[in-house]
Amino acid sequence: MTLAMVLHQPNVDVMLDHRRGGLTAKQFMEWQYFAEICPFPFVRADYNSANIAKALWDIARDRKKHPNAFDLKDFVIRYGMDAEPKKTQTSKQHFEIFKSMIASLGLKPKGRVPS
Repeated sequence: MTLAMVLHQPNVDVMLDHRRGGLTAKQFMEWQYFAEICPFPFVRADYNSANIAKALWDIARDRKKHPNAFDLKDFVIRYGMDAEPKKTQTSKQHFEIFKSMIASLGLKPKGRVPS
């Protein structure tokens, strides 16, 4: 999708179909290699903004409360695969949730809490 934006091609399918004037597989791989070496500017803009915010927070931080500089990852917006990982629940937590669901139906739950 990023490459489609760079090439001003609104239809990704057309861009990737070399029979309709799009990229060949080799050309697409070359663009991927290029993006690894030299990322498109707007792809890294979030890191640039995060770096500025980090610098400002580091300058203004209370050095008694925060003796070490902040980490850049604290300022980068996470989305997609980089978003916060889902919290996992224990079997005991699952049991308690299920038990409350049964109780909400007016039934008395039976059974023991798994260990």
